[in-house]
Amino acid sequence: MVARPRRHQISLEAQLQQLTLFTDLDASTENLEQLGPIIKSLDEARQQDAFLRHLKSFVRDKDAEIEAVCDANHSEFVAAVDKLLKVRSGTVTLKHRIGELNQDVQAGGTSLANKKRQLLETQRTAANVNHAIGIIQTCLRVLDLANRVDELIQQNKYFSALRSLQELESVHLGRILHHDFAKTMLDGIPQMRNQIKTAVTSEMKEWLFQVRQKSRTVGQLALEAMEVRLKRWRIKAQRDPLLRLAKVNSAIELVVNERTEHNFVENEKVSIDFRPLYQCIHIYDALDLRQELQASYHEDRRAQANLLLNQGLSFDANPSSGGGAFPALLEEMVGFFLVEHHVISTTPAGFRAEAEVDDLWDTMCTRVCDIVSLALRDCKETKVYVFAKSSFQTFIQTLEGYSFPVTKLNALLLTLFERYAHLLRDRFSKDFQQAMSETQHQPMVVNSSDELNKVLSVCWLKPGDDEMLSKSKFPLSLPFSQTYPLCCMDIRNLVDQYYVFSDGFSFSQNHREIDEILKKSLDSLLIQQVSTAIRRSLDNTAAINLSQIAQIVVNAEHFNLACIELENLLASLRAPHGRGGKLRLDARYGGLVEDNDGISVGAFTSQC
Repeated sequence: MVARPRRHQISLEAQLQQLTLFTDLDASTENLEQLGPIIKSLDEARQQDAFLRHLKSFVRDKDAEIEAVCDANHSEFVAAVDKLLKVRSGTVTLKHRIGELNQDVQAGGTSLANKKRQLLETQRTAANVNHAIGIIQTCLRVLDLANRVDELIQQNKYFSALRSLQELESVHLGRILHHDFAKTMLDGIPQMRNQIKTAVTSEMKEWLFQVRQKSRTVGQLALEAMEVRLKRWRIKAQRDPLLRLAKVNSAIELVVNERTEHNFVENEKVSIDFRPLYQCIHIYDALDLRQELQASYHEDRRAQANLLLNQGLSFDANPSSGGGAFPALLEEMVGFFLVEHHVISTTPAGFRAEAEVDDLWDTMCTRVCDIVSLALRDCKETKVYVFAKSSFQTFIQTLEGYSFPVTKLNALLLTLFERYAHLLRDRFSKDFQQAMSETQHQPMVVNSSDELNKVLSVCWLKPGDDEMLSKSKFPLSLPFSQTYPLCCMDIRNLVDQYYVFSDGFSFSQNHREIDEILKKSLDSLLIQQVSTAIRRSLDNTAAINLSQIAQIVVNAEHFNLACIELENLLASLRAPHGRGGKLRLDARYGGLVEDNDGISVGAFTSQC
């Protein structure tokens, strides 16, 4: 028989002490960790029942101890229990109150959370609203700036409008390009630029029209100023013979003459505001369209120039009444080119090329010369020629002072002088033929010293003849007939009118040509008219007697003397103009004398 293993007996007292030692009565949880090993050891020793009995005994002992303690402190215990109950009741009340407060806190927290959520939502909404307001304000600034551009255009502030448009395109629209209207506005900016260009161009066109209306006044003032300047220079030239060789616009005249500066485009009578042109140039430069503006301006001015020359040109036979349309044309041209000169001087370099203005000037000079020549082609009034020459010469000197070439215009003056000389020659021929047809070929008789002085003042006589005649008694029979003093007076007037007409011609070449024209005219008069008339009188010997033939011969001798004295007169008239030496007449060298001497001898012989 196998012996049973021996169980080790454990001390139940020690186990209970161990259990009570590690048991925390104040703990809210049971201490099962220490209970496990004890139960295990009891099970191994098979002392469970003994342990339970011992445990019950332990409990009874403890209860007895408690009762003993309670019996000794019964009143205090009861008081403590009462207090504990009160505390418990207060605790319950507090618990309920805490529950209520917790509910209130929970309710308040929920409300606060809701309000917090509402606040956050409101803040998000406010942020969105602020963002929207910012975008709207940006858009409004863009729209205001666009409206401002339109207002500036309406106020004719085109450069400010263009600058605002540039700011709109480069700064403001870039921030809102994600909006459709901004893209639409960006696409419309070229059209707005074109609107500015159209507006400024329209204003310049209006300015050109106003310039055209005011150009005549500008030219009139310039011509009047030149006339005053000419008169002042003539007075100084009369006082100082050395100044007679200098003409207006010469270096001497510019130094000696106290020249008054005139602003013909800005004064009391006329004011041309060039700001529209300057503004247009500035705008086109900003748009990089300078060449387009230059071409447009050039074509407009050329069209205005053509319009000037397409007007009808007329000359009034009475220049005192205004001279017809010719002075108006000259005033318009002077005003036109003074405006061009001002534009060249005040606009940016390269806008108005001097070559373009010179080409336009050359074209207009050519056309004016043709128009004037055509208008005067059938004119027989010398007064018209004198007036035309005077007006045209003032016109030439005015524009010559602004460095415009006047060679073609001077050539026209010489042409006018040739026609004028032809008219004077025809008029003299007519007067001389009438005088010859009315003469009786008898010596002229004067009855008083006044009559004699008038005759002597116009006739050319041999040295000493005037003194001898002055000492004679009246009535006095002069050696020549009445035809001679009449012819001398006409020749003097003709020569004077020649040089009055040629006064102011500024080139020595013109002077030589004028002298040549005068020489040919006088030779033609003396040889063809006087000589022919004398020959015709001698040929008609059947109607005249011997004394009349003798008188014709004497008249011819006096006409020969007149040729000599006429050369001296021409020399004296040419000297103030700086042209020395005599002007040799062909009539003096055989043309008049030989023909008539031969005819007179033959006629006289036949009468004998």
